Amino acid sequence: MTAKAINLANLDVVVLVDQSGSMETPDTLNKKSRWEYSKEAAQGIVSALAKFDDDGIDIIFFNRSQTVYEKVKDSSFLEIWNKQSPGGGTDLVAPLSKAFALAEKRLGEKNQLIIVITDGAPDDKDSVASAIINFTKKMERDEQCAILFARVGQDPSAKAFLEHLDDGLVAKGAKFDIVDCDEIDAIAGKPLQDVVDKAFND
Repeated sequence: MTAKAINLANLDVVVLVDQSGSMETPDTLNKKSRWEYSKEAAQGIVSALAKFDDDGIDIIFFNRSQTVYEKVKDSSFLEIWNKQSPGGGTDLVAPLSKAFALAEKRLGEKNQLIIVITDGAPDDKDSVASAIINFTKKMERDEQCAILFARVGQDPSAKAFLEHLDDGLVAKGAKFDIVDCDEIDAIAGKPLQDVVDKAFND
């Protein structure tokens, strides 16, 4: 893909937030739990994106089930987050499928960015890979959608799995390479434009 700047004003965003039980693990840089650390990073991302997306941002919290909030404004983010708490496993297919359904409706209108904040490999690794591969086949151009996995915590299996999604899906039949992954610390420390450009151009 030829590197190019993404128009932030022409972007729809869905944020998926892992609230599995392991998000309570306190192994972040400042020794806060992964959940608390993610809240700070997610708030920063939502605040930055809200300057460009006047429709609000869709947020999906997931563990064994999912809770969907559509068109979330920056002013209501903390209230929504504080209603959630970690627990349960990591079923990523259902929320990812919901995000894909939202994105598919908008593919011809704006570029779609799906941000997944997670700390571990999901319970359903093969199904996650298949869902991403199948979605790419509905796309006409690689710049229509990007998935950015923001990894929190020190789980080596999560790192390995997300790197596989980043680098290995085209060989398995994906029409485009739409996945980028990075540590949440690196994402939180970069300008929004750089984060979005990397997600679409990586």
